[in-house]
Amino acid sequence: MKINIKATNFELTLAITDYLDNKLGSLKKFKRYLGQEEANWLCNVEVGKATAHHLHGEIFRAEVQLFFADQHIYKEATAQNLYAAIDAVKDEVGAALSAHGQKRQTLIRRGGRAVKNILRGINPFKK
Repeated sequence: MKINIKATNFELTLAITDYLDNKLGSLKKFKRYLGQEEANWLCNVEVGKATAHHLHGEIFRAEVQLFFADQHIYKEATAQNLYAAIDAVKDEVGAALSAHGQKRQTLIRRGGRAVKNILRGINPFKK
């Protein structure tokens, strides 16, 4: 997975970059759902301060755009801490990938069931 990182309104450090690589690298476990090697995935990450003059302290934002197999997932999260925002967006992207994978498996199984019924002589399109 190729990860592009962009920082907005603060300086990106090596610790933040390593943390992002570690957290988003754990999304590799979803490649079995998607039917494509994770080397072809493109992940654009933007982290930054939401506002510089917020009343309740600093609010951090993390957003992820994930491109794979002609599909696109976009998730965004905000939190009081940058690391908490990164964790929240990773969980949201993981849930979206899981839902996409389960939907794909359901469609494959439904298609296989329709083919099996056609071979048995049952018309699945007749109501």
